[in-house]
Amino acid sequence: SRTTVRQALAELLNEGLIRKEKGRGTFVAEPKIRERLVERLRGFYEDMVAQGLRPETKVLEQGVVAAPRAIASWLEIDPGAPVIRTRRLRMINGEPLLVVVSYVPEALCPDLVQDDLEKHSLYWTLENKYGLRLARGRRYIEAVAATEQEAQLLGVPRGAPLVYLRSVTYLTDGRPVEYYEAKHRGDRSRFEVELIRMTEGVAETAPAGGAWARAPRAWGRTGCDPRA
Repeated sequence: SRTTVRQALAELLNEGLIRKEKGRGTFVAEPKIRERLVERLRGFYEDMVAQGLRPETKVLEQGVVAAPRAIASWLEIDPGAPVIRTRRLRMINGEPLLVVVSYVPEALCPDLVQDDLEKHSLYWTLENKYGLRLARGRRYIEAVAATEQEAQLLGVPRGAPLVYLRSVTYLTDGRPVEYYEAKHRGDRSRFEVELIRMTEGVAETAPAGGAWARAPRAWGRTGCDPRA
């Protein structure tokens, strides 16, 4: 019956397997790139390789700037202190997926401004070249509309939905090492959140393989695992 067909299509739409275009019809959707928000502290590059994908990076900007007051607050440094600002376009199998802007205190890695962040990820560089031990992070998630410039970089229409992530990464001694803002294509990204039930103040062990949130998606403040 038509009712059954409509219900089936609604479920497929919720699962992200099909997409609807007004005035055109219903089409098979491109599979979304999956990112986990709570698992282990690893970078975007490692996360994508683990899924069998081919990540690429194009550095759009890399230089030393005076930390704006808001950025200085996140990094717990003085306003105007030198920070290394990088702006990168991240791609999967040649397709633009997100634009990310990162800020790192220059005092922690003064030569970072000259490092090749297209060959090596930021996390790899911080750990392997500068010996910085990344321990944890905090991430905030919002939905925003693509600006004209973001739309051109990501290959989407102006005003298209983007997932806006802000994150702070901390060292083992508690010092912030990086603050970043990333905008992901909403049509090609899906974030999974692991939920652990707390019983009398003690976290129960998650099932083997993890219990991952599916549709409907929950957006909001989450725990660890920022990616760079």
